[in-house]
Amino acid sequence: MQAAWFHMLPAYLYYVYMKNIIILILVATAAHGQSTFNKVIDLGFNSCPLTDIMPTDSCYYVTGVYLDSAPPFKLGNIFIKFDLEGEPELIKTIVSEDKFYQTWLGDMFTMPNGNIVDIGLTNDTTGKAIIIVYNALGDTLLTKEYLNIHYPAFSFIIPRVLLPYPEGGFVMLAGHESENLEDISVYFLDDDFDVLEVFEYGGNLSEIPIPLIIDNDGGLIIGAGQNNFGLVLKNFTTRAYIFKIDSQGGVVWEKYPFPQSQL
Repeated sequence: MQAAWFHMLPAYLYYVYMKNIIILILVATAAHGQSTFNKVIDLGFNSCPLTDIMPTDSCYYVTGVYLDSAPPFKLGNIFIKFDLEGEPELIKTIVSEDKFYQTWLGDMFTMPNGNIVDIGLTNDTTGKAIIIVYNALGDTLLTKEYLNIHYPAFSFIIPRVLLPYPEGGFVMLAGHESENLEDISVYFLDDDFDVLEVFEYGGNLSEIPIPLIIDNDGGLIIGAGQNNFGLVLKNFTTRAYIFKIDSQGGVVWEKYPFPQSQL
C-alpha cells in the first residue's frame, strides 16, 4: 500500500500509533512563521493512523483509518478537525456493521461550496473505490462507490487521485486488477460524481498509476510504473512510464523516461 503524502505546504503531519494513543506532531516551515506542536491524544480506538492533513487559516482537517477497540473490531474512517494549537474540536467517524471504510492515500481537497472531498476504499463482500464528501463539521454528505470495470471477473480497485476537472466535474485515476495483475483506469465524473466515461490503459505488463496532472489544454498527464512481477518466473523488468491523454481518452504521447532495467 502506498504511504500517504501530505500535499499542502507549509504543514506536515506525522503520526505514531500504539494501542489507543496517537502522537500528533505538526512541523511548519520557518518561512511561514507558524508554531509547531507535539500532542499525545487518546481517541479511544485500538489503533488510528492518520493519513492526510489539509491546513486552513483557522484549523487543520485530518482524516485517517481507525480500528474499533471492541469486537468485531470494525475498520472505519475518521475525520478530525484540530484548532491551530493541535487540540481536537470535533471527531466524526464512518463505520458500518458490514462494511469497511479506509482512506489510506490522503487526497483531500475543498470544493467551492466549502465541502471537503476525499477518496478511499470500501469493502463489504467486494472491494470498491469510494469518494466521500464531508461538510466542514465532518458530517458525511455523500458517498459514491466504484467497482472494478471488469467486475465480477476481477474485483480489486484502488483510487489514486481525484481532481476537479476544468471543464466541469471531476477526474479520478485508479489502478484495477486485470489479467496483467494491474492496469490503469481513468474516470470522468459529473458534478455529482456519477460516471460519464471510463478509459482503460494497459499492455502486457502490470501498470501501477500514481500521479496525475491536468495540463493547460485539459489533457491528463499520468505517471505510472510498469513491471512484470508475478507474470514471469525470471527476467524481471521494471520501468517508469508517463503518458498524456486528451479529454476523449485518446493517447497524445507516451514516454519511458528511464531505460528498462533488469533486476
